[in-house]
Formats: sequence, structure tokens, C-alpha cells
Amino acid sequence: MLDKDSPFAVVTPGPPRSDKLGDLALATLRTAILACDPAPGSIVTEADLARRFGLGLAATRAALARLSAIGWIEAQPRRGWQVLPVSGAHLADLLAARRLLEPVLAETIVPPGRAREMLVQADIFDASVRDMAGRQAGDARHFAELRTASLCAGAVHQPRVRAWLAETWELSLRADRHLAVRLSIVRPALPLGALARALARGEGTAALAVAETMRRAFEERALAACGFSDAPIANAQDRAPARLPADDTRADIHQDGPEAAGDHPTRGQTR
Repeated sequence: MLDKDSPFAVVTPGPPRSDKLGDLALATLRTAILACDPAPGSIVTEADLARRFGLGLAATRAALARLSAIGWIEAQPRRGWQVLPVSGAHLADLLAARRLLEPVLAETIVPPGRAREMLVQADIFDASVRDMAGRQAGDARHFAELRTASLCAGAVHQPRVRAWLAETWELSLRADRHLAVRLSIVRPALPLGALARALARGEGTAALAVAETMRRAFEERALAACGFSDAPIANAQDRAPARLPADDTRADIHQDGPEAAGDHPTRGQTR
């Protein structure tokens, strides 16, 4: 009989597996959002996503709730879920986050084992970029940049900062992809190989310099994107109100009219 646990068994490469279907659904939807498919700002439904990606409806609903908690999507009553748009406010938020988080790279010290792995991955990234030179940047380069950016962010010691930096870089790459598709604002491959090498060799100042160069270039692309919009700048009070806490279930938030958010008079009572 075939021993599936034999160390000599041939393993066929396949997609990442998870013990929990909910975790698999979350990873699948995160990857799709970062690939701009569904596109930023688009409306999706649980049924469509479950059917498209072959996920159960319950697992899809749970994954959407988790993505909503971190702000990647937002529920739209009677419509579905809206993917986080790439707006001027979103680009400004990413830039502010990068200015706050990236200086930690200057003091990051990578353990020897991880440093060797980062050097190998840096060579792989640069080789893949050279192989794609002269061709239109597509999925291959986008996902190579996502993997290498995640590798570099993973070198940060502080868990919270590491997670925030990884997510900020991921969303920045998503924004770049969207700007290239919608506005033809294209860029060369990011110098992530140089960043990985600087971190692996303990050259914090050099790593921060690479990160700052990438951030300044991203800021220039964001400014160019804003030039395509003729939307008026709104007053601060005209912006959408902050989302209520999950346990705030006031009945009046779904009502219309001037009295929707205030106290309603009882019959025979005037204001």
C-alpha cells in the first residue's frame, strides 16, 4: 500500500492550506484585495465571493467581518461590501503611517539565520526583476514585491510595529497597482532587494535611506494621482462621521430627516 507519510513520497505543489476554512478564506480574500481584484471602491457580495473563490458562505462571511474590523472593507446596507477605495485621504494616510513606522528600520538587527535567508531572497527578487525587464509589469512582479516587502517588514522585532508596517506596505503596493491600471501612473520595480540586503547586513542607516527613497517616490505618484481629480476639497465637518463602536446599537442611526440623530418629542410635545 502507498504510505502517504513516507519521507520519499512525491509532494505535488499546491495552494497554501489551512486547518481552518475561515483562515483560508481570509488569506484568499486578502490576496485578492491586494491584487485589486475586486477593484478598490467596488461593491461585492458574500454570495459572489463564495462562488468565485470556491469558499463556503459562512467562511466568506467570517472573513469579511475580519477584514471589516481592520478597515479593508465596509458593509453597505442592502448592497453588500465596499472594498477600501484608493482616495486622496487613503494615500495621505499611507504616507503618514510610513513616516511614523519606517524609522524603526534604522535600529533593526536581524538574527544570523534570518539574515542569510533574506540575502538569498534578495538575490531571487533581483533576478526575477531582471528577467521581467522590458516587459509590462503584471502579477508576477506585484506578488514578488509583496513577498519581499513582507520579508523586510518581518525583520522588525516589535510585533505591533511589524504588523502595522507590513500592512502599510501591502496597501501601498495595492495603491500603486491601482494607479497604474486606472491612471497609467507606472513606476519601475522597487529596490526591495537592496532594502533586504541592508537589513540583513545590519546597515540600518542604509535600509532607512532606501525606505525613504521609496516613500518619496510614492508621494510623487500620489500627488500626480490627485491631479486627475477635480473634486472640491470638503470642509472638515462635512466628512463622514467616525464609525460607531460595535456595541453601540442606537435605533436612530438608520433614520432619515433632521430629527434622525436627536431626541424625538413625544406626542403633544414641542421642542
